[in-house]
Amino acid sequence: MNKYLQRLPLSTIIFTASEMAVYITYLSIDLTFAFSPVISDIFKYAGVLLCFLYIHWIPGAHPAIRKSFLLLIFSDYFLLFTDSYFAGVVLFGAIQCLYFIYHSGLKRLPPGLAAVSLIFPGLWLISSLLGFRGILPAAASIYLSLLLTNLIFAFRRALASKNTGLFIFSAGLVFYLLCDFNVGLMNAPDYFPAATPLWLSFLRVRQVHQGTAFAIWFFYLPAQVLIALSQTSLSPSLAASKTWDSPRGVSS
Repeated sequence: MNKYLQRLPLSTIIFTASEMAVYITYLSIDLTFAFSPVISDIFKYAGVLLCFLYIHWIPGAHPAIRKSFLLLIFSDYFLLFTDSYFAGVVLFGAIQCLYFIYHSGLKRLPPGLAAVSLIFPGLWLISSLLGFRGILPAAASIYLSLLLTNLIFAFRRALASKNTGLFIFSAGLVFYLLCDFNVGLMNAPDYFPAATPLWLSFLRVRQVHQGTAFAIWFFYLPAQVLIALSQTSLSPSLAASKTWDSPRGVSS
């Protein structure tokens, strides 16, 4: 273990330690209500910005992952500091398309997935006519389908290629899914009438609502950190492969 730590680049050690400090800080704020929620959101956004800076600092990161973190700083800004939730979900859908490019070894989206990605601008246009509330579940459903597709295929390719970066990337997607599961639990009561099943009434209990809200960022930042760490030199990513532009370019 000590030999492994000695081999870690200094930038990775600093990044990981900084993210741990940010993570403990905002979780402590959320648990104790010691400060305004805005302070917690600032630390959360700082954690995302650190991922963005790290992925653009280290050499050899896959271009699709770098682009995904650029979109991420915009999507999380919408979700943390504005009411433009639909814009955030649309950007997350685009991020999932970039993830597919990464783990598939392609340089561009295949026609089928490209067609799916075109649905997002259409939903955005429709939302301007119908309002966010009516169209947001549709966008979230498309995003979730993309996430599940990425999770399944990334694990399959990681097992086939033995690529360490893909294993870490896949673990990040698992944390993503756990985060989104709690997002769904927290928002489910808003999309059902007042006369709801018992389990939805249970979700309206204040303590349960606070618990799901806490769990969202309990899982979310670790997801981003794992995806960023999947690009480190000790976790060789697909960018290190000379055949990453080929559908078979998944070897380490």
